[in-house]
This record gives sequence, C-alpha cells and structure tokens, in this order.
Amino acid sequence: MKISFSNKFARRTLGILFLIATILCFTSFSSQLYSLSSYDHSVEFLGANLGDGINILHVDEEQSIPTWFSAAVLLLCSVLLAEITSRAKRSGDLYTTHWGILSITFALLSLDEIIMIHERTTVAIRHL
Repeated sequence: MKISFSNKFARRTLGILFLIATILCFTSFSSQLYSLSSYDHSVEFLGANLGDGINILHVDEEQSIPTWFSAAVLLLCSVLLAEITSRAKRSGDLYTTHWGILSITFALLSLDEIIMIHERTTVAIRHL
C-alpha cells in the first residue's frame, strides 16, 4: 500500500497549520499581556467589551479558539487515517485494523477536546 502526497501539498499544508498556530499563540500572549497590564477590563471597541473576549483567545482555556483549532487538526488526522484504513483494506494490508483503531482514537481525541470529557472525569476521580 502506498499513499503519497506531493511535496508541494505537504509543505503548503504544514505552512498553513504552522502559521495559524503561530497567530493563535501570538494573540494568546498579547491578550494575556493586556490582561495583566490593564486594571480596567471594561474597555470597549466597536461596541464590544474587550475584557469579555480575552479568554476566548487564551491557549490554556477550554472552549477557546485555540482549543477548537486543536480539535479540528485532530479531526483532520482522523479523516486522513480513515482514508489510509480504506486504502489498506482494498490492498489487503495486514495492518488495516491498526489504522482503523488509530482513526477512531484521533476522532475520540478531537471529541474530547471539544466536550472536555477528561476534565469531567478528573474531577470525579479526585473526589474518590
């Protein structure tokens, strides 16, 4: 079984993902600097309170833009692994089941990133 992408496609995809991750890190860092330097978080810009939107940019917060990006990348990996599974099955590859398990695992990781399963179970386990 051989699955290949052109080097140009792979480099462009990696570059786009790297650029998005860099922008998200920069905006998170900037919003945290603003949060630390400003005593008054009620600053309004275009009718919106800037203090309310800071957490949505923070990489360490759940339900933020970086979290959704992470979940989307994990889901993309799951879809690519599902395609590998499909092609492996057609070619009679011995590791078809392994590819399928990886695809399902990445889909579950993406779901966990969005609905925060591990955070909820951690709290329950700590109480035990």
